[in-house]
Amino acid sequence: MATSTFTSAGVNNLASNAANWDTPPADTRGWAIPAGQTCEMDIDTSGYATGIDGIVITGTLKLSRATSGYIKMKAATTISGAGTFDCGASGDAIPFAVKHTITGGSGWYIQGSGGLTMTVYAAEPAIKTILTSGAEAIGQTVLEVATSVTGDIWADGDTIRIDDVAGVAESEERVIAAGGIAAGSITITAGLTAAKLTGSVVHLITRNVKFVGAGNNWIAGFNVGKLTIAGGQFGGGAYNMFTTANQQLNISGGTFSGATTLANANLYGNNISGGVFSGNATAFNGCHGMSITGGTFTGHSTAVISGGVGVSINGATFYGNTYALASVVGFSLLGSTFIGNQTCIGTSSGIIKNTTMQTSSSRDVYLSVITAFNTLFGSTNELTSYTAFSQETYVESLDHDQTAGKFAAWTKGGVTLSNTVTVPAGYTTSYQITLENANNEGFWQKEITVGAGASVNLTMNLYKSGAMAYLPRCIIFNKAATDPFAGGAGIHTFTMTDSTTTWESELYTYTNSTANDVTLVIRFQGKNASGTVATALLVEQINVDLTSVLANLAVVDGIVDAIKAKTDNLPSDPADQSAVEAAITAAIPDVPTVTEIRQEMDANSTQLSTIATDTTTDIPALIAAIDVDVMGQTVEGTITLQQALRLLLATMAGKASGGGTTTVTFRDTTDATNRIVATVDENGNRTEVILDPS
Repeated sequence: MATSTFTSAGVNNLASNAANWDTPPADTRGWAIPAGQTCEMDIDTSGYATGIDGIVITGTLKLSRATSGYIKMKAATTISGAGTFDCGASGDAIPFAVKHTITGGSGWYIQGSGGLTMTVYAAEPAIKTILTSGAEAIGQTVLEVATSVTGDIWADGDTIRIDDVAGVAESEERVIAAGGIAAGSITITAGLTAAKLTGSVVHLITRNVKFVGAGNNWIAGFNVGKLTIAGGQFGGGAYNMFTTANQQLNISGGTFSGATTLANANLYGNNISGGVFSGNATAFNGCHGMSITGGTFTGHSTAVISGGVGVSINGATFYGNTYALASVVGFSLLGSTFIGNQTCIGTSSGIIKNTTMQTSSSRDVYLSVITAFNTLFGSTNELTSYTAFSQETYVESLDHDQTAGKFAAWTKGGVTLSNTVTVPAGYTTSYQITLENANNEGFWQKEITVGAGASVNLTMNLYKSGAMAYLPRCIIFNKAATDPFAGGAGIHTFTMTDSTTTWESELYTYTNSTANDVTLVIRFQGKNASGTVATALLVEQINVDLTSVLANLAVVDGIVDAIKAKTDNLPSDPADQSAVEAAITAAIPDVPTVTEIRQEMDANSTQLSTIATDTTTDIPALIAAIDVDVMGQTVEGTITLQQALRLLLATMAGKASGGGTTTVTFRDTTDATNRIVATVDENGNRTEVILDPS
């Protein structure tokens, strides 16, 4: 093919400057942007009859920030290379007044497999989505809206999408009429094909940078981190927009609509934090390890996400889709909102937390294995087709419908709901199983972990509404063992008698005698074509392994007893200074009171000064004599103050041995003498004490 090669003359880098090309661009010529060159795209090729015969970017092709442009590609050609296709950059977005369109004949596409980097940053409206404030009839051209967009970039001639929230996927693309934007309404050029409910969604689709596909797979083959979209309008194409070979799309803005499949088959690690996705058949099909932390997804006729493994969703909003999630394995859904979908989650498995599924959806969950936490199931069909589950399949909702303590569970044999009416004495809540199958058990279950050496009391309560051939029961089994539904044996089973409308209970104590933690499953179950079984469970941990704790307590107990023996001699009212001084005087009569010492020091300050400077006075000998006099005073029986201090020091700082046995010994701090040897019973009470204070 004939090619125009960009070689900037140095005056500027504009594509419109003929001097910057070896041969000026023309219809059916290809473009080449060599390494080291930046071509600023500012020309309009919309008048080309055929289009540009391929663009190879080794340097940079940069959409102008000052002048609008139009790239028209020849059919079945590509924009490719190892350079950069700069359609706006972070901190340097294409301003709203500048318009660029990238399109072409059938089968043109952008090919990233050669290492191309593509960034799209374009002007985004402050208000991307608004809701209708009233019901809109068939043929309606004036849409009443709850939010005014008169000061935003919404404009006459722009494309919008209107997506219903009636529990069906119903997306219509329309154009804003001349003068059609008012404070409380938007007028469109053609009436609605189908009526819309109050709260239906209206999106601004038009952006100032537009990519229009004309065939399958038209943005393909980008490597990890090479494709970033924070604005722009993407639409058209008979089938896929982003395809198999792409890895890790990064989308935080822009609009994506009108595709059969937006991103198809085995795209790994997509990061979606914003953007408007509207009116596609499927947005993401077979995409694995995807993270969605924002964005609005509406009007998808098949599903927003179909297939895929390990999808994480946190903070997105889903309006009016046939399915929001379908056949997704291992999803994690946090803090998202579903409004007016036909089915929010179908034939999938995963975890749901802090999510709202509003009343306008036809079905919240269909034939899916989930565990839900603090999630509102708003429709009348919270979980449908659970009767098609396998026998052992179990779905539960904790803090059901965002109500603390409320519980629900679904199994093949019936549904369990928390109940505050039919409860055993002493309980405030029971779990009531509504039985629906004569051949399969309806059940709910709880798991508890019992530590090594620990024991638990399990009080099981059962109540049935009428006679049943299969008597309701509670089976306790080790989670690590074979499930009883698969032929495994339980550790213990409590089965009701044939009584009716009477609570029956049993206490079972389980002790974990192994060296490892054991997880128990406590399963309450019944089986009948109709009727109810009410259940209640009390779990009490009655011990842990206290061997080392008891040994330490025995040592502490001895120390406390020794201290108590001394403190028992203190007066009952130590707050009175005179009483304290009197008690000291009585115990050690030769020791002066604090007041007397002060008086003596005041009266004899001169003598003390003389003693301090008199070299003939033996100060150390004088102090030693005072020490002997004080320390030799008896404090109890024949025990002197010095001996009492030795005993106290041993109990508080010396080695101790024999904790947990009948003899406890306390050593002196040099570890040379048994100061205290106490004989104790199993409760730590002392029956004999031998002291050595020498």
